[in-house]
Amino acid sequence: MASPRLDIDIVNDSSSFVRGIAYDPKKETLQLKLSSGTYRYYGVPALTFAMLITSPSDGKAYNKLIKGQGFRSRKMKVANDPLTDIVGG
Repeated sequence: MASPRLDIDIVNDSSSFVRGIAYDPKKETLQLKLSSGTYRYYGVPALTFAMLITSPSDGKAYNKLIKGQGFRSRKMKVANDPLTDIVGG
């Protein structure tokens, strides 16, 4: 079963850590392409996503808003991830 496309696509070329962001507001699912791989986070509120994408530093915002905040997450296998094209894969 193929994963649905995320509704919002934001590609960030200015950060060396966060390389791409996609968010599905209906499912509160955030997908981040980081320098260490692509990860999907579940249960991320729209406000957290908005704060992440408007922050002057994506890496600092990720560390403050996402990392260690209790969101269920998983590392994506890029070759099997139909959303990779969304986040610049």
